[in-house]
Amino acid sequence: MPPDLRTFDPARVARSHPPLLAHHLQRLWVHHGHTTATEQRLPSGLAQLLVLLDAPKAPQLLLEGPRSRPFTLTHQPGRVLGIVFAPGGLRPFLNQPLSEVADQHVALSEVATWGDRLADAVAELRDPARIASAAAAVLSAAVRPSDPGIASLVAATEHCTRVGHVADRAGLSAAQLRDLFAEHVGIAPKRYARVRRVQGALPWLRATDDLATIARRGGWLDHAHFTRDFRAITGVTPSAYRRRVGRWANHLSVQAPAP
Repeated sequence: MPPDLRTFDPARVARSHPPLLAHHLQRLWVHHGHTTATEQRLPSGLAQLLVLLDAPKAPQLLLEGPRSRPFTLTHQPGRVLGIVFAPGGLRPFLNQPLSEVADQHVALSEVATWGDRLADAVAELRDPARIASAAAAVLSAAVRPSDPGIASLVAATEHCTRVGHVADRAGLSAAQLRDLFAEHVGIAPKRYARVRRVQGALPWLRATDDLATIARRGGWLDHAHFTRDFRAITGVTPSAYRRRVGRWANHLSVQAPAP
């Protein structure tokens, strides 16, 4: 693993209630960037909290809402703590529905009351493992009770090609499913399912340019269907993605050679 990036399993770093925290978080990471860099980020459907550890005076906390479309982001030098929330896992930490923060960056103080405790807990720490552990402790105390059925519903939507079937099996109307997703995911269920399916194809696309095989494995009708869906979600074609992707699957260079 690159020395400037450390990732952590939330269940391993939590000081209290590790199973509960692992239910809501996907991973924590600490990255130390040394240069200013601009990149295009692909939508993942997930939300994450960014803690700018070297901000002037005190750590700055920015919530990156769940993304359903690509966006451009400029990184400044310094250390960043990232807390990636599991699908549907962020709502118990916030005062607002996820639809209020989707596709945008907002100050955590606008949507939650525990940000100052997190900033204080990590402000003087240097070791990435201790930073992740301190953050997990604050989150363990901040999480509110939630319906475990939400995670199952979101997971079922992620792995199905017909969202209507998920609503039927759960005994919900299409409108009720949309309302639940607005509250807990922030993205409409059909769009979320498409975003997550494209996300699942990224490792395959990094490994091969055989689009027919990728389409078959991912449940698309053919390579043309996959290409249309991929471009609609990411804003680039599969071939452009392969040219521009770098170290991380969701990060593309902004300056790219002409097709």
